[in-house]
Amino acid sequence: MTPGIEPVSLDRWLSEHLAGAQAPFEYRLIAGGHSNITYRVDDAGGSRFVLRRPPLGVQPPGAHDVAREYRIQAALRTTNVPVPNVELLCEDTSVIGAPFYMMRWVEGTVADSPSCVTVTLPTAPSRRRAADSVIETLGDLHRLDVDALGLGSLGPHSERE
Repeated sequence: MTPGIEPVSLDRWLSEHLAGAQAPFEYRLIAGGHSNITYRVDDAGGSRFVLRRPPLGVQPPGAHDVAREYRIQAALRTTNVPVPNVELLCEDTSVIGAPFYMMRWVEGTVADSPSCVTVTLPTAPSRRRAADSVIETLGDLHRLDVDALGLGSLGPHSERE
């Protein structure tokens, strides 16, 4: 059993709501901890997805808001900021005990430790290219018009001069 997943109800829900998904599904924890929990979901047809849900247990109101995370990624799809394709949001807590959303799997490495980074990016130039890419993406994010994307209500922001 995978903590945070209710396979019977989730298999049924995904089969009914996730276009093209084929039961049965296999669920694998990618990362846990204090942030939202991430699972890899493989279906019987060979498709891969990612499920994101809040941490297990009681959370303060507004913390770990996966609906907000889903909304941001969906809005960013229309920009040059790289985000995976988000597929659907489930706010019905009866399915797995918490809201969650599904997105398409993107091949790559989950860089969860310094040693993983060293193996994935073994040379100084490769690490430099990765760092430059992160900086460029952060710049792209800062240049976005959050109001035009429909994200202006997510939090306070001041007018730029």
